[in-house]
Amino acid sequence: MTRGLIVFFYGMTGTGKSTVARFIAERYGAEWIRSDELRKQLQGIKSTEHHLEDFGKGIYSAEMTEKTYDKMIKLARDAISRGKVCCLDASFGLASQRAKVLKLAKDTGVPYLLIHTKAPEEMVRQRLDKRLRKSKDPSDGRWEIYTVQRKRFEPPVEIPADRILELDTSKHFEGIIKKRLGVLIS
Repeated sequence: MTRGLIVFFYGMTGTGKSTVARFIAERYGAEWIRSDELRKQLQGIKSTEHHLEDFGKGIYSAEMTEKTYDKMIKLARDAISRGKVCCLDASFGLASQRAKVLKLAKDTGVPYLLIHTKAPEEMVRQRLDKRLRKSKDPSDGRWEIYTVQRKRFEPPVEIPADRILELDTSKHFEGIIKKRLGVLIS
């Protein structure tokens, strides 16, 4: 196995980031670092407690988001130091957020892969509605957040194309992940 690997995401709420991250964690023994859980942990909130706040407000403020991403990077650094594959499960919708991962990869000398998750909007809406009815899911994502993210996300133009995996999560993706990660994890 390679000495560490960073897998992170670019995708709006409901596009399947956590589903893919869970698969990677289970298949490759990756350290699954979830922003939804960390954000609430940093605030002393139970991960299953919903906080349906407006985009950029409360526990989803820019300041809290930055603290959450910084904590994710710290945990990823620790995982990498143990030779683990780490999977950073967050939206990474801004170039400044992705820059933290790129710096980590450069500092540690480990490869990275950005997985761009997407799905048809009707499916995203159904997923988000279903998720809100589940009491155990830590995500507070809902359709209103998706529509704001769609307008504010910055395309990952700073990431080389060979480091991005475009993934439609409405289709079977396991084989695609195995093929791509099989090259990076040897």
